[in-house]
Amino acid sequence: MEDAPIHPGMVTHENVREKLSKQLKIDLDDNEKVQIFPKPVNFSEFDDNESLMEEMLKDMEPLTKDGDEEGSDKSGECKVQLKALGEYLVKIHLKGDHAVGLRLHVIKR
Repeated sequence: MEDAPIHPGMVTHENVREKLSKQLKIDLDDNEKVQIFPKPVNFSEFDDNESLMEEMLKDMEPLTKDGDEEGSDKSGECKVQLKALGEYLVKIHLKGDHAVGLRLHVIKR
């Protein structure tokens, strides 16, 4: 079932924000951005090596407002659209150059 296409639709940073708000009661400010790593990840690897998640988060391209960086548009928002089931890494950009990693498991749409 992993890597199976999502029918119909896709998952975007807006869907992640909505889930955070509705299910976890976490309301992010407009300047706190959600960024999705575009390829599925095997989280069992993180269980063996905790620093691997930190490395992946640091290696993610920064979101920029000029739209030149891969993964962001001119508004500075993440433009990744997930179209397959699986586990993904999400980076939440907070104030003061802080970031938090989040596991995202897309099981159905």
